[in-house]
Amino acid sequence: MKWVHPCVEVSMAAGGALPDRVPPVRTETVHGSERTRVTRHFLPERTVIAKEPLGPDAQRRLWHERAMLGRLRGVAGVAQLVDAPWYPESIVLADAGATSLADSAKPL
Repeated sequence: MKWVHPCVEVSMAAGGALPDRVPPVRTETVHGSERTRVTRHFLPERTVIAKEPLGPDAQRRLWHERAMLGRLRGVAGVAQLVDAPWYPESIVLADAGATSLADSAKPL
């Protein structure tokens, strides 16, 4: 059985549950505000970024951003969704490292 989202398809385990979360070795907070929490998850094989929208409209923002990033998958310079690990309340992105757009040359 598969769970299908407009930009992500995830195989479901028996019983209809989402796949188990991959437990991180270590987690660090990158950004926190009333509307968003961004954490870096150090997994055994790689590092990913999880962006968790917060607040009353969090679910709508989550689905909207996942859909936009799904449409832009593979475009250079755009944050890239990863298929696993899957955290239902977060957008999981490939970790681009310590570089920040704030540190980039302007204009982009």
